[in-house]
Amino acid sequence: MKKTVLAVVATIVTVLIVGIVGVLSLNYDLTSNPHVKITSFNTTGTSSSSTIDVVNVWFVLNLTNTGAGDVDDLTVIFSANTTTENNQQLIYTNATPPYDQIAEFEIEKPCLLGDLRAGETKDFRFYWAVTADFNATTLTAALKSNEAILDQAVLTIPPLPNVKITNFICLGTWHGTALGAALDLFSLNYTNIGRTDVASLTITLNTSKTDEKDANATSDPQYNPNDFLDVYINGATYPLDDLKAGGTKTLEKTYFMFGAYKYVEPFALTATLKFNDTIIDQATIMVPISTAD
Repeated sequence: MKKTVLAVVATIVTVLIVGIVGVLSLNYDLTSNPHVKITSFNTTGTSSSSTIDVVNVWFVLNLTNTGAGDVDDLTVIFSANTTTENNQQLIYTNATPPYDQIAEFEIEKPCLLGDLRAGETKDFRFYWAVTADFNATTLTAALKSNEAILDQAVLTIPPLPNVKITNFICLGTWHGTALGAALDLFSLNYTNIGRTDVASLTITLNTSKTDEKDANATSDPQYNPNDFLDVYINGATYPLDDLKAGGTKTLEKTYFMFGAYKYVEPFALTATLKFNDTIIDQATIMVPISTAD
């Protein structure tokens, strides 16, 4: 009888131990094996940098915590298939507190992303400031927690155009037409020195003339702000032809006077070359022409 009781007690103890071990194992799995996944890793295009020769390549890393527990101190490490790019810095722009500052870090160095609560999905935005002809085609993101890799993703970076303004001159040729007097104001050459064909190029013109400089002319009954050539063309944008690798094309602009531009004075004319609204080059000339007399 005593042996039977002891056997039952031993069985109960064994069951309890197994149950406790199972609970501990379950809790350990929940806390030590975070389930954070990279749900998307995409480029969102380019933007102009503060430096003309540099373009910002933007991308978004979307993470989702599919586990039952919060995950602390997530980090990401980026690696690229290039060693020739001079600027190896990436900029992390929208961390959450206490990491809400703009953080600059190097390729192949960890960037702290902070915490991700259970069930939470969050976007993390970065940009890479690169020269227009940089040769990286892929960027790899490795997501880590406590040095353990949770997930990886690879982003393909589209080629950036390497197009330059190679000639920009004031023509200054007055001539008459059936429509009236005309001015062949400028000639601009743009050259594709990159390795791929380029489309979606534009030229935007800006002048040194401002409305404040024209204020005294408003007393003249003939004054019309649209009759000032330098004001009229300020901010004008012109689409450019597609350009094959190694090719050069020319944009020349003629403006008809209709005898109305008598207030034009010498001014600076800046041409800004853009690719999908991203500035890739600029050039400025002086227009010495005056029709004030």
